[in-house]
Amino acid sequence: AITGSRERREVLTTLLQQITTQLNVDAAAILLYDEETKELRYEAGRGFKTDKIKETRLRLGEGYAGKAALTRRPVGESNLPNTSTFERFHLAGEEEFEAYYAAPLVAHDRLLGVLETFHRTRRGFGAEWLEFLEALAGQAALALENVGLYEALRAYAADLERRVAERTAELERANEQLRLAHEEVTRALAQEQELSELKSRFLAIASHEFRTPLTTIYSSAELLEHYGRRWDEEKRQKHLRRILATVRHMTSLIDDILLLGRMDAGQLSLKPACIDLIAFCREQLDEFSAGVGAEHQLILDLEALEDKASLSACLDEQLLRSILHNLLSNAIKYSAPGTQVRLALALEDEHIVLKIADQGIGIPAKDQMHLFEPFHRASNVGAISGTGLGLSIVKRVVERQRGSIRIISEENQGATVIVTLPLDLACTEQ
Repeated sequence: AITGSRERREVLTTLLQQITTQLNVDAAAILLYDEETKELRYEAGRGFKTDKIKETRLRLGEGYAGKAALTRRPVGESNLPNTSTFERFHLAGEEEFEAYYAAPLVAHDRLLGVLETFHRTRRGFGAEWLEFLEALAGQAALALENVGLYEALRAYAADLERRVAERTAELERANEQLRLAHEEVTRALAQEQELSELKSRFLAIASHEFRTPLTTIYSSAELLEHYGRRWDEEKRQKHLRRILATVRHMTSLIDDILLLGRMDAGQLSLKPACIDLIAFCREQLDEFSAGVGAEHQLILDLEALEDKASLSACLDEQLLRSILHNLLSNAIKYSAPGTQVRLALALEDEHIVLKIADQGIGIPAKDQMHLFEPFHRASNVGAISGTGLGLSIVKRVVERQRGSIRIISEENQGATVIVTLPLDLACTEQ
């Protein structure tokens, strides 16, 4: 119920309803953290007799809620009338509260706020009650983060709509002033139509790609909550690995979207640094072996190198990681479990050559001319999920580093992606 909405107000309302109902709480409040002012502010509440709670504004470390936010640990008091440390004693007195407990809202190590519970009878807090409260707080934090992502996507869509509207107005004015430029105006309108279609496809794909992994995370977390104590360690670890892999997937998707935005805005600056390519590639393969590539044979091929111990190169590490992550993800995604995915390194004329080869479904000939277009996906992918952004991002990132990319593939015969990059990007830039 908590994670089923994309609207902030609905998420908070549902959370407060569940808290007061499921945990037998007299009143509950949500304080959201403002990263600019470093304050916790009241956002929503339920079960209060007065409006005093709405005045709540606390700094990190101030009071019980501030302490819960600062330490990122639950804080409670079972006897409010006999304590002088509760900072909102007027609230406690007018509302006749006897006990209090607060749990931080944290998602992916980011503080989002604090969940407060108030009780008008003196009570202790049992382990099961506290565990359930913390579980609800965890789900609430994920839901709020999901809402933030959706709001960011919606803002991005609104910005695209604004840009389309502004450009259309400019074209209309130009059409009035330059009637002889009819063909130019027609081409520009077609470009705007394409931008609008890209926006719609982006929202549809991104919304699906976020909702699906969030559902996976929720289901695994719920199973662990209800059945984790009965399972053996191996089964618990399986679900934890599933959650971690899904979080990595979502993080990768967000990174791709942000990287695409930076490239569109012309803000993608290069930061060359000396790295050991062999160690770097081995690290990437190890990461995939522990996650989505666990059922594949991931092989690092160094046969073309004379020195197989190390290979120094001056490249942008973040962009290189984006290249390998997208290409390895594709190779694993579109090939059957148990098959090989091979990453080969070679040197050619002061350039490093990366070859990623799989034994997967391959790419039909009719789709190969559109491979690097945003949101394009081959006709044979079936129900395999994806955004169609990966190869488009890789091509732009490779070309930004003065490199090149080509793909050799036949349907049902696997695919080989060949990326060539300068060995010393700093010298190339100069």
